[in-house]
Amino acid sequence: MAKRTLILILLAMIVVSAILYQSIKVKKRAKRNFDLFYEADLDGKISDMTVSVGVVYFKLDKSDKKYGFIPITNELNNNMPFFNTARIGDYIMKPIKSDTLKLIKGDNIYLYTFRKF
Repeated sequence: MAKRTLILILLAMIVVSAILYQSIKVKKRAKRNFDLFYEADLDGKISDMTVSVGVVYFKLDKSDKKYGFIPITNELNNNMPFFNTARIGDYIMKPIKSDTLKLIKGDNIYLYTFRKF
């Protein structure tokens, strides 16, 4: 019985360690994505866009870099979620270190703030 308990405790420790490792890895990736996005001077048309677990990834027509950010839906953008609003060909503008991304869709302008890391 004691041997079985010890094995269960060791397995539990391995599982918890794996979860913590994965969590740290995800946080580091999110920070890297944010830094690349925040430090970028964005000015161009969306040429590619995907979403994964709340993070919107996009490329602009003038670059091969892929940027990722977590947009906040609020009154600034008429409560229109970014991924449901933005389409390939829409225009994005964001100066370096700006806290707001501008999405230009036809005659409409939507402003998106984003989660910071």
